Amino acid sequence: MIQLSRRFHLSRSISRKFRFLICLILLIILTKLYYEYVPQWEYDESHPELISTGDPDKVAIDKMCSPTSHSCYSVIDLFDKSGRVRRAIYTHGFEKDFESMVALVSPKGTTSLPAKESDTRIWEVDHREILSQYVAAMILEPLMLAAIGIEHERDESTSLLVIGLGGGSLDMFFHKQKPKMNITVIEIDTLVNNLAHRWFGIEENEHRRTIIADGVEFMYKASIEGQKFDAVFIDACDTTREMPCPAKVFLEEKVLENAKSLLKTMGALIVNVLPLIDEDENVGKVKQKLLSKFPTCLSMVMSSELNTVFACVNYSLEKENRKSTYELIQHRFQTLVLRYNLHALMKDVQFTLLN
Repeated sequence: MIQLSRRFHLSRSISRKFRFLICLILLIILTKLYYEYVPQWEYDESHPELISTGDPDKVAIDKMCSPTSHSCYSVIDLFDKSGRVRRAIYTHGFEKDFESMVALVSPKGTTSLPAKESDTRIWEVDHREILSQYVAAMILEPLMLAAIGIEHERDESTSLLVIGLGGGSLDMFFHKQKPKMNITVIEIDTLVNNLAHRWFGIEENEHRRTIIADGVEFMYKASIEGQKFDAVFIDACDTTREMPCPAKVFLEEKVLENAKSLLKTMGALIVNVLPLIDEDENVGKVKQKLLSKFPTCLSMVMSSELNTVFACVNYSLEKENRKSTYELIQHRFQTLVLRYNLHALMKDVQFTLLN
């Protein structure tokens, strides 16, 4: 009986230790998942001015670091002398290169306090106004090449794929201007997605959706499934100092082939290029890679930003039609900048037809 009793107590003791071990393992797993998928906000709820930037025209409203990409981000509100307010996001280490910038408007019915005395965190985002030349170029190029219709007749049958969410200024502009278009946005970082929804007025509905996924893998699967888009936008960057945009992986031969296979007959691939060192050389390398896959590309060189934006299509231009095609593209450019109030922003921007 004594031996039996001891065995019983020993088994019960082992059982308790086993349960404790299982609970400990579960706790470790849950903690890891929490820090992996739940944004770790560094945010003071009292007032935005408490996060000081040392600049009276700049207020940091949020800072966060991603355990997935190991990148840290800041969201700031910027004030100009006219009282206008803009919101921007940047990656730490690239403080001078905003990933996205949007215009803010004070909510209807609020008192007319000066912007710097207002809590701009509650201001609304005006997605119809574009503040960045390169974003405007990415919007204009597929319209200039007729991959996307200028008028609204084709909107319901038009599908866009955007790789890289940022602050959503590109896709949300299309969503506001052409609400019946089908827009899919791919973002690899959960934290960036949460940040965009929290501070940049991103909308999710039947016509516009954000999917958390690797852009390269998504394009590969979409290609196998036979999905087709009128325009594929690559606005995804990495932390490469020399040329952060596009992220290097998107210039790999197989990735470009997958992107090309996703395009409809008149579809366009639009790529944002940001060279920070050896600008001409790096842009030239991207141009070479794109022209090795596409017979025709349109390039736009920004006048006040370092970016160059390429839009490439699957069809060739006959030599005798080159001049008339360029004139048509130029006419569409003039029409579009007036329609979307981009004429001042896009002043002195140069574009070239390459084939």
